[in-house]
Amino acid sequence: MRKTGIMAVTIALIVSFASLGQAQTNLQIGLNAVGGGIGFVNPSGSIGSTISLAGNAELGTFMNDFHLVGFTQFWRKSYTEQSLWDWSWSEFIVGGGAKYYFKMQGMPVKPYAGAGLLLALSHYSWKFTGVS
Repeated sequence: MRKTGIMAVTIALIVSFASLGQAQTNLQIGLNAVGGGIGFVNPSGSIGSTISLAGNAELGTFMNDFHLVGFTQFWRKSYTEQSLWDWSWSEFIVGGGAKYYFKMQGMPVKPYAGAGLLLALSHYSWKFTGVS
């Protein structure tokens, strides 16, 4: 029930942004650019650090200076605790948002303000490996 509500709100926001943009003359929705990355993740607790893989996409513009973006990220970590337990953690994140680029003439850097939503799907498992 909760997942259905989250999906309904997400779809409503996407439709709202799309309908707002259709009233403007500079609506350009589509896949404009893609990128990827490798990052460093350090979750809390005794998990330790690991590497994450990420992807992002520029999905077009609507209204003046508003850009739609999408992103995804994945990481996984396995470890043994006190030679008794084998743990495995993973997380998959997918999200989207909008960025407003401030008009700064002649600047090599483009400052922006952004907002968005994401969905994080986490999974963990453990196995008892023996008595010390």
